[in-house]
Parts: sequence; structure tokens; C-alpha cells
Amino acid sequence: MGTVTEKLGMLIDIKNDIKEAVRGNCVAIEDGEPFSGYASAVERIGADVTRSLPIVRFFFRDPESGREVCVSQNVAIGGSATPPARARDVQRTATNPELEFKGWNVSLNNVIGDKDIGAIYVPTDKKTHLFVSINAKTQTASAALPLVVRKAASDTVSVDWGDGGDVQEISAGEDLVITHAYAAYGDYEIIVQSTGIYRLGHGVTSAGNYEQTSSAIGATYQSCRDALRYAYIGESVTCLEPCGFYSNVNLTSLTLPHTLLNNEPSGGAYAFYKCTGLKTVIFPAGITTIKSATFYSDVDKKTFVFPDTITNIESNAFYNSSGLSGRLVFYSGVISIGQFAFNTGSNVACLREIVFYSVVPPTLVGTNAFPTSINRQLKIYVPDASVTAYKNATNWIVFADHIKPISSMEYPE
Repeated sequence: MGTVTEKLGMLIDIKNDIKEAVRGNCVAIEDGEPFSGYASAVERIGADVTRSLPIVRFFFRDPESGREVCVSQNVAIGGSATPPARARDVQRTATNPELEFKGWNVSLNNVIGDKDIGAIYVPTDKKTHLFVSINAKTQTASAALPLVVRKAASDTVSVDWGDGGDVQEISAGEDLVITHAYAAYGDYEIIVQSTGIYRLGHGVTSAGNYEQTSSAIGATYQSCRDALRYAYIGESVTCLEPCGFYSNVNLTSLTLPHTLLNNEPSGGAYAFYKCTGLKTVIFPAGITTIKSATFYSDVDKKTFVFPDTITNIESNAFYNSSGLSGRLVFYSGVISIGQFAFNTGSNVACLREIVFYSVVPPTLVGTNAFPTSINRQLKIYVPDASVTAYKNATNWIVFADHIKPISSMEYPE
């Protein structure tokens, strides 16, 4: 039956699970809330917001547990959102380093419709921390774990593999595939730093084609890619190379630093291809382009929190991604959308709503950006004054029946 201590531990776990479930439904519940108050919090799910006002959702990490949290609030049209007080630095846990809160990826001001706002964090020590699980599936005797880094020739990269061995320092070369074989199965924290800026992953062949066997963790060996569980990217990383986290299927937690730009022609393409374990992806302000096939074939439900600096959404950015569910929000800076950008292939019942705040219709490259031929429920919300312009714009005209004014947006029950 278990001891009293064991039963108490089980109750504490249940309490924490309820608390996180409530927060996951965007209802606030404080860490010090007595268990007797949890019932009323559960009753508030779906009732804490007024449907006639815009809803702002804040995505951040609990400062004690490091878990992802969502809190929502109503904001008057044209007003400013109030950030949650709990969004601050995060203490170290078994699955994350100490994290410094760097701010929000979207302006809190001038709310004119639904808005998602994400917190940006970096490891306090400025280094990159990669948590891996080594077992019979993720490493064999013939497949050491590789780390793929691109750096300047004059810089030195240091890697602590987390198993008590010497820190590995590499100064020669620019494109590095650094490998390490662990003597025993277990969970390890890899810490990477550089004397200058560097990039994770570089999956481009000499012919300029995407080398889809490369990623930051697990180049060449698919089994090694299964090892990566949590990734917290340091300030020295300014770009995710093509295939940066290609097919890291067990990656469940990720922070991207405010220094990440990804504005170079090749940066970030296929970066999160088939990263099926991620649930929330928050892009820092400064990123202007969602690269080609960034979330290609992403099959699990996700929340994407984009900054208001996005201007271009390249071809196939979310192609065949049934992880696109609910509503995607893009702000007023978007000027170009590539072919098949939001085309979810045969996944009929996934993406339902896309919101564009751009007054001038973005350029559509072709007539196949959206999956309207198989998803007749898709609604494309645009500024009220721009509905006619969108419906008559080149290539947008084929989506005219799906284009709706933002004022008619229905708030989720």
C-alpha cells in the first residue's frame, strides 16, 4: 500500500500536475495557492476571459520548475498588456540550466486583436546547454555522439561533455564535427562555449543542396539524433544553420536567444524538420524570415509564438505540418509568403485560422500557399479596412471566400 511518505509524495505530484494543467489552459494559479483553491481555478478554465475583447496570451517558464506556462488576459482595443509578475529568471533544475529572462518577443502595446507574446531566455552563463540521454538506442559502439558547429577560424570552441572528462577545445578549422563516445549509459549535460560567435549545425553540401543527415546533435547517425532532450542556446549563437535540429524527435524543450537573427540566405532552413516533441516554439525579436521548410512535416500539435519583426515566410515553411492547429498570428510587417508555406498536405483538420495584421496584402508567390482545397473551414483574418484589397490582390483572389475581417474573429470557447 505504500508508506505515508510515499502517499504524500504521490499527492504532491498530483497537485503539481493539476496546477500545470490549469496553467496550460491559460488560467492563472499561484505557486502558494492551497489545494482547496484548485477547484475554483479549474472552474475558471474557459471563463477567465471576455469574448468581446482581444485575448493576449503570455508564454513563459515557471521560475521554480522551469516548465512552460501560459497565462491569458483581456486587453482593451488599443490598450497595453500587463506582463505576468512570475515571468522572471528561472532557477536551475535537472532539465534546464539557470536561465536569465531577457524580455518579450512582441510589443505589449497597441493591442488591436488576439496576440501571443513569448518570453526570451538565455543561460545565465551565456553558454549553450544540451541535455542528452545516452542508451542502447541512441548510441552504439560504432556511433559516437557528434556535435556540429561552424565557427570563425580564429575562434576556439570548448565542449564539456558532462561525463567528468577533460573539456575538449578546438581552435583549428571552421566547420567542425566534434564527436564523443560515452563510457556508460545515462543522462548528460553538454556545455558549449566559444571565444566568438558560432552556429549550430551546418547541413549544406558543396553543391549547395541540403544535407538532410546533418543537425546540431546527431549528424550522420539518426540514432544519435534521438539522444537530444533539451536545448538552451547561448548568446554566442547568432544563426541556426540549415538542418540545425533536423529530426531531433525527442527534443521537448528549447530556448532561442535574443541574439539569434537567421537573416542570412541559408540560415535555418529545415531547422526543425520533424521535431515532433516540441510543444512551444518562441522566436526572438529580430528574426525577419521563417526559412524554407523550417517546420516541414511537423506532425505534433504546437504553439508558435512569432515576433512582430517577421517580414517573409518562405516556401514550404510549414508544409505538411499537422502540428499547425488552432490559430497562427502574424503582425503587420509580413510582406511576402512563399509557395506551399501553409499547405498542410493531406492533413485536413489541422490549421483553422491565420491572422495577418498587414494592412497591405503580402505578396503571394503562387496560389497554393494555403490548404483551402481540402480545408474548407480555414479562415484568413485581415484588417477590416483591407478585406477588399486582400480579396482582389494577385493570387489572394483564389482564397477570397476564406478572407474575413478581424472584427469578425470568434474567440475560442
